[in-house]
Amino acid sequence: MWWRLRPGRIGGGCVAVKHGAGAYRTGRCKCVVCTKEHSARQVRENAVRAERLAADPTLAVTHGSKNTYNNWLCRCELCKAANAEASADRRARARRRKQLSTKE
Repeated sequence: MWWRLRPGRIGGGCVAVKHGAGAYRTGRCKCVVCTKEHSARQVRENAVRAERLAADPTLAVTHGSKNTYNNWLCRCELCKAANAEASADRRARARRRKQLSTKE
């Protein structure tokens, strides 16, 4: 980990930021180092959750949600359908935004 000074939000002074996944998650830094460490941490956490779900399918996770599909790596029919619906909604919103921006 390394530190750097960045402008503070209150009082205009500088605050020291310790780089890493924690700085990324708290919104203090989005530099390359913090982004890479956050991505690696997220991969490890997803793998642990997937192992827990595989070992005990009765875990109290909410099946049928995009969150469970992405964060728990659940691929049951309910979660796959929820993710497909969310993806279709996201694509439709992007198409609408593109149509609105070309009309102007």
